Amino acid sequence: MTPVKIDPDFITKFFEKSASLNILVFGDVILDKYISGTTKRISPEAPVPIIHFEKETHRLGGAGNVAINLAKYRVKTFLASIVGGDSRETEKLFHLLKEENIRTDFLLKNNQRQTSVKTRIVSRNQQIVRIDREDLNEVEEDNIHQLMEKIMKSKIKFDAIIFSDYGKGVINPHSFKIFLNYAKKNKIYTALDPKQRNFTFYRNLDLMTPNHLEATEAVEAVEAGRAWTKITNAKMDNEINALGKRIIKEYRLKKLIITRGNQGMSVFEKKSPKMRILSLPTFNRKLYDVSGAGDTVIAICVLSEVIFKDIFLAAFLANVCAGIVVSKFGASYAEPDEIMQEIKLRQKNYEEK
Repeated sequence: MTPVKIDPDFITKFFEKSASLNILVFGDVILDKYISGTTKRISPEAPVPIIHFEKETHRLGGAGNVAINLAKYRVKTFLASIVGGDSRETEKLFHLLKEENIRTDFLLKNNQRQTSVKTRIVSRNQQIVRIDREDLNEVEEDNIHQLMEKIMKSKIKFDAIIFSDYGKGVINPHSFKIFLNYAKKNKIYTALDPKQRNFTFYRNLDLMTPNHLEATEAVEAVEAGRAWTKITNAKMDNEINALGKRIIKEYRLKKLIITRGNQGMSVFEKKSPKMRILSLPTFNRKLYDVSGAGDTVIAICVLSEVIFKDIFLAAFLANVCAGIVVSKFGASYAEPDEIMQEIKLRQKNYEEK
């Protein structure tokens, strides 16, 4: 297929229509803590840098960052998850969600669980070390039923459900089945950003967005012991295409996007009589921080799909936004004016070739 061309009017329409949508993000919400300081010398106690503390900041991570990438475009965004009981971390999490206009109607507290916290020690925007505090056990079935009962009682008509799986136990075989059945019954668009350990039960989604490594692991999961050669050269488009076709078939997906880092992304759509495939290259930018890029991809893709019903247009726009995000430090999002500027630049670059 030829490269996607986007009329700037489409972007205006994108921002206008996004405000009318209700999207539910279900998954592992994480509190990202950044402790920043300066480094001037090495410790005499061990060969490690001494960080002179300057400030401590907090951001939403995991499913929370997916929600931010929706809420920033005025989408009515709801976050569904199980978090720890009353604590300083849980209180900070709810405060950040309120600041971002993300609805917390479907956040349940469980005193037996730990709110996931990733603490990063940073000097001059360089991460020195990360400390994780989290509960990796599967969420209790009773909690999932309580959560679904609240969702059903709300009678909110959701346009899409995004499964944001960070492997912390919120998304498991039982919870996935409960939420997927709810979506199918109510004709709600479904998309999932996967985690390797859960490929055994992902099935029947409208869209899945694994990175290249996760896509390879997805095929390995269905092979279950049979011979499978890992695809290690992402430049081989024919091999990536074979990989994508296999995943679409085995996981009974309608659409698939394999993100490939600096190689761009490959987009697959199941259409009779044959598969539609498009490879999107990256656009040269200074790479600063890849954290949160996957969250941006699935959020923008789902939002665009619901509005335009075109996976290739959605993937192009997500590719643009992800390129903006990786040029920033920490999990972030693409500002509307940044998106417009980037698209104009890409279109000019395309027309000059």
